[in-house]
Amino acid sequence: NLTAAPGRWVYELAPGSREVRARDGDINFALAPVNAPGFLDRTLAHVTSGATLPMPGKSTAYSRMERVASVHVAAVDRDNGIIVVDINDYWLATLSAAENAGLLSFARDVMLDPVHQDFLLERMQATLNAIGSPTIATALPAVAQALGGKMKPRAGSPSPAADVLWDGQRLAVTRTGRVLPAIQQRLIQAGVDLNASQWQAWTDSLSRRLQLVWGPPGTGKSSTLRAVLLGALHEAAARGVPARILISGPTYEAIDNVLLRVAGYLSQGSLALPQVRIARLRSASRSPSPHVPPSIDVVTGTPQHKQLTTLLQGNQGLMLIGGTVHQVYRLLDCAGSPVTPLFDLIVLDEASQLDVGTSTLAIAGLADNGSVVVAGDPKQLPPIHRAQAPLGLEPYVGPVFTYLQERHQIAPAILNTNYRSNNTIVSLGQAAGYPPGLVAHSSALALDLLALPPAAPTPPANWPAHLYWTPEWATFLDPMQPCSVFVYDEGRSSQWNPFEADAVASLLWLLSGCMSSQLANELDRLGTVKARSASRYSSEDFWKFGVGVVTPHRAQQALVVSSLQRTFGLAVPPSRIRESVDTVERFQGQQRDVMIATFALGDPDAISDEDEFLLSLNRFNVMASRARAKLIILVSRQVVDHLSSDPEVLRGSALLKTFVETFCSNHRSMTLGFNAPAGFRQIDGEFRWC
Repeated sequence: NLTAAPGRWVYELAPGSREVRARDGDINFALAPVNAPGFLDRTLAHVTSGATLPMPGKSTAYSRMERVASVHVAAVDRDNGIIVVDINDYWLATLSAAENAGLLSFARDVMLDPVHQDFLLERMQATLNAIGSPTIATALPAVAQALGGKMKPRAGSPSPAADVLWDGQRLAVTRTGRVLPAIQQRLIQAGVDLNASQWQAWTDSLSRRLQLVWGPPGTGKSSTLRAVLLGALHEAAARGVPARILISGPTYEAIDNVLLRVAGYLSQGSLALPQVRIARLRSASRSPSPHVPPSIDVVTGTPQHKQLTTLLQGNQGLMLIGGTVHQVYRLLDCAGSPVTPLFDLIVLDEASQLDVGTSTLAIAGLADNGSVVVAGDPKQLPPIHRAQAPLGLEPYVGPVFTYLQERHQIAPAILNTNYRSNNTIVSLGQAAGYPPGLVAHSSALALDLLALPPAAPTPPANWPAHLYWTPEWATFLDPMQPCSVFVYDEGRSSQWNPFEADAVASLLWLLSGCMSSQLANELDRLGTVKARSASRYSSEDFWKFGVGVVTPHRAQQALVVSSLQRTFGLAVPPSRIRESVDTVERFQGQQRDVMIATFALGDPDAISDEDEFLLSLNRFNVMASRARAKLIILVSRQVVDHLSSDPEVLRGSALLKTFVETFCSNHRSMTLGFNAPAGFRQIDGEFRWC
């Protein structure tokens, strides 16, 4: 539902480009003519032969084309082969003038190239320079050694942000002075339903100036943080004091997951506080979200944005602001400095995905006597770095959650009830390092099959002709086997694996015909078993809630999607299938009743080249913890048996090996197969389950 806008260009995708690695809202791309190699590395003056063109700001014609032709992806419609991009407003007049003069043409035959634009370094440097090196900062010889010499940091003044970084242990035992018992009762009476560990985390978060909240998968971290925000606002309202509260994190999705529900509570019902000013910060380069009410949508650089900084600096009334760390930086910078005391409470969500340096963009907004809540899960995927951390300094450059926990020895409040998965899947988490007290709320949660999958040696009447049939496919779907794995000798595949792709299609075809829309033995919050459903999932919900397929490589993802589209045909829109098959990173934060993992690789050299990525403990943990009732893994013996020469990778690979060899302790031989272009291929392996 995009509208026309200046600089919004629409292109047809080439048939082979429909799986382009771009999604709605992506940045870090630029346009280049197909027939102009090296175009993006040249200067504007070079590609326009020195023509006189209007220049924005202080920029010159010697700017590189990777900046001048930069775009962000407004929308991708893979089904219809359409992509919409928005030209960078800053350079729009320049590009338009060049096109009108016939010096450049982006009308057809262009490529969408990924480019590297580092928005973080400049902002982080400005923030850290503003914080400086106050007297409480501690110098580490290992840092000087890693940087190759002595450091001469700029002297800094005391600040709340510096206290968080260097005096966290003191903040963790300093009380906030909030009066909470009556507020807790108000939330309970309004229907805010937390368990004992969540209420403890709520109390700790609002009572201490620095608190960590460890939320393993499915334990209701978002619900707890919503209650924290509501509690802080209602407590301030009850005492008649102002409160400026920030919810921040690495992505818009993480922010909206917490903020929007809180905004709903505050606008109506028994928890309504109409006097609260709510704002959700948005970059001007990002399209509005249909889920965000226009009344709270504040775009960076607009008069409303400037007005917001003025209101925050005035410290009057109750305010709730949501924004990514980058948008918070823009807000602080608009107020005069990257370190500006605007917030009395800062809640950082998904803090395991924020490294220490990036987190300072938000922490720098802490006001005097303010408090910080840092929530995350250190067993999920950490932020991506292009280089290894210096030896011994891992906590200092890794996730801010880990830094505060290990550097300052701050004990987190741990949420200990998993509402997502059954006991078998939850217990696998203990092998990943989750606390032993973590339990499943619905311990016997299982698939509810409305009909038994066919088990005859001949295929059912509606079986897709291109797929190999064996009654063994039904074995994978046994509700009494929450976890299963097929291990087989492969030895060849390096990026994609047609056997595993067709195996996924076979399993999902069977599930689509017999899977109930309600899992068996699921308990509500009061412990009552939910009623069974005699209805199958709708086609849309089957792919959205019922099943998910995770794979480490885009090539295997495309192959699985292709096999599924061929199997389900026109009955299922390709976009539904595509959204249910993805990499581990994209599945983080989601859940499905059934998760199937296809590792694809079998070539020993390819496995060795990618072992750090492929065998990561955190990556396997994210994959496994998406499943509610059943986890199915297809993996070659070469992946399972691989022994990395890197001790850290070897330790990380233990979770996959434990899952296959110990956790899935039952085993028998199994023969599967697939219809390859050259004819039928038999696949002998071992089926393991628990």
